[in-house]
Amino acid sequence: MQNQIIAAADGSALGNPGPAGWAWYIDENHWAAGGWEHGTNNMGEIKAVLDLFEATAHRAESKLLIYCDSQYVINSLTQWMPGWKKRGWKKADGKPVQNRDLLEALDAASTGRDYEMVWVKGHAGHELNEAADSRANAAAQAFKEGREPETGPGFPGSPSTTGEQSTPSAQAAQTPEAENHAHAQDPDTLAADAHLSLEDFTETEVERARQGFDSLKLNGILKPASAVAAPDPQAVQERKTKLAEASARAAEREAQAQQRVLAEQELAESEAEENEEFEGEGFEEAEQESNSQGSVTENAVPEEPAPDPTGTAASAPAQSDHSAPNPEDAVHAERELEMRGGSMSEPEISALLHERLVWVTATGRSVSRADTIAYRARAFTQQGSPAKQGVQVVDDHNVLIMAAVQTARGRVNRSSLWHYDTAAAPKSWRLRFRQETTAS
Repeated sequence: MQNQIIAAADGSALGNPGPAGWAWYIDENHWAAGGWEHGTNNMGEIKAVLDLFEATAHRAESKLLIYCDSQYVINSLTQWMPGWKKRGWKKADGKPVQNRDLLEALDAASTGRDYEMVWVKGHAGHELNEAADSRANAAAQAFKEGREPETGPGFPGSPSTTGEQSTPSAQAAQTPEAENHAHAQDPDTLAADAHLSLEDFTETEVERARQGFDSLKLNGILKPASAVAAPDPQAVQERKTKLAEASARAAEREAQAQQRVLAEQELAESEAEENEEFEGEGFEEAEQESNSQGSVTENAVPEEPAPDPTGTAASAPAQSDHSAPNPEDAVHAERELEMRGGSMSEPEISALLHERLVWVTATGRSVSRADTIAYRARAFTQQGSPAKQGVQVVDDHNVLIMAAVQTARGRVNRSSLWHYDTAAAPKSWRLRFRQETTAS
């Protein structure tokens, strides 16, 4: 008798929320799939593992080895559940755990079983994971097209009915859309003047931004020469004048380009709704446990960047190799990144991000440059113009931009350090450090 059952489980959502599917796969004679007309990626991931436990319940004496590309499901089952149950299925921040119905069923089905969860990178050629992924995606596509999915043979000998379609919880399925509509803003507000003095920030906000910047120097991330030299007072005044002029010109450029930007954003959002299968713990949804973060992982291969029809590699303002760095170009680059970052091609966004970019999210997670580029549609989710924004010239090669912004992950205070990269060709302003903190 086989002493170990080896399987892979995966979920898929076309829109997140949208048509969703799930599947587990052992071999061609042992697999199952199902889904919903309206669900989320995490719901599919949970249901796939749950159905696998239920389908193999009659083989409880066999160890179950499950390959899974979702850190959310692995952490939920192996780390977070005891705390959730102790708090009455509430997270550490007191908010209700999403997908509770599926998670409670998973908790019951896994109790007393000998199992091991093994994380595997999605779409990396793992045979079982690829088989489960293709079946989950096929189920989601079937629901999108209004037809019944292929449910598979299940696990012969199991008393349970595989391929059963569960009703998604209203809480899990409605939350993402509700949040998006709640934060929607009038397009006419997008061109509002965003440049305010640092005095508009509280002392706590300014101190927090300073601490983040100082930590870079203390840890040797920034070269001392980047921040030690005291700027010349006259030069500072000239830069302030340039920044004021840049603000006026930028507002005019935004008004002229607004329709084009909104059209590009609409197209990018439409494509994301059809291809979204990313869980993204680095830029996590609210359903992630804020005090128990796993490493940043991918649940889907990022889309191939669209070819740049102009043949240019980036949208960053060009700088003459012989001219002094102009701080207003850093301000323009910040605006461009927030307005178009999610829909930029890979060469475009790469030109705006420093090779050693460090991004600290509001949950305390550090996200790499590579992940920022790969998941830019999720990273750059600013909605409308900042509620307030301040610009401070640190020195000739560093500009600190502070902003209070609304994102898909909630309202945050953001500190962005733009560094004039003399090693780039051509020399240009690039985002070197970004830190976000939850707005009080």
